[in-house]
Amino acid sequence: MKAVVVTGYDGFIGRHVCRVALEHGTPVVGIGRASQSADPHAAQPARVVEEAITLRAIERATDGIEPIAIIHCAGTGTVGRAADSPFTEFERSVGATATLLEFARTRLQAAPRVVLASSAAVYGETSTTPATESLPCAPISAYGFHKAMTEQLCQCYAQQFNMPVTVVRLFSVYGPGLRKQLPWDAMSRLRRGDRHFHCTGNELRDWLYVRDAAQLLWRAATLEQAPWEILNSSGQRATTRDMLRTLSRSAGMSEEPTFSGVSQPSNPMTLIGSSARAEQTLGWRPTITLEAGLFEFATWCGRVMAAS
Repeated sequence: MKAVVVTGYDGFIGRHVCRVALEHGTPVVGIGRASQSADPHAAQPARVVEEAITLRAIERATDGIEPIAIIHCAGTGTVGRAADSPFTEFERSVGATATLLEFARTRLQAAPRVVLASSAAVYGETSTTPATESLPCAPISAYGFHKAMTEQLCQCYAQQFNMPVTVVRLFSVYGPGLRKQLPWDAMSRLRRGDRHFHCTGNELRDWLYVRDAAQLLWRAATLEQAPWEILNSSGQRATTRDMLRTLSRSAGMSEEPTFSGVSQPSNPMTLIGSSARAEQTLGWRPTITLEAGLFEFATWCGRVMAAS
């Protein structure tokens, strides 16, 4: 059977990638730890191996399977977790990527394209000019350093072993299923009447709806492109202040958010990018506006938080 392999299949982004693949009629093989938050509406892979990313786990998952692509979504998704447990998160991020690449190099006759879900955190701080893929990496957090290392591993395997690899640098991804990072924390605070946030409010980000991110990862896995490719996936630009205002209105609240005015050391003031290359190479562009996406997220959060 031919199938696409999705690591981190039950994570925030992995779930949406699985759904997009199944909508295209492609079977999915999922690898990774099951999350603690069951989603009854999640797309169900044809085969699941609920283990960490090891050679044994990948062999079990792909036994009798011809992978048409491997979409690597596994790994930590928060800056804070990588800062608190750098070695553990290094193994989950860099170690798992090395294992996956080595499996594709040594265990498969024809290596499928590997698509790495990376992060704009590799840039560190950008200027007000949107970053292009040629901007040198200058991470400022352990999370960003780990992502940069996984990218270097991918480049090594692409250039030294002729393995087709695409790195997708995701910017600030949000949407239904996200139970961490600023949007989830903000909804938790707003629902209990806390509208004060520990940042300046002027941080500038590209906010990317999760389904748009999944669509890009799918296109990167299935469409023709260069053997080694790096693509940005920016979304709709907004400050933290404007994003939180929109989120608050989407949740039916009228209070204005307030801010401490203090920036966090590992939180860049500006992190924006250009996705022109992704549009040129794969015909991709984000389709969900920030207002529509935050309304969907706020609606989902309301259901989940009310039930907990």
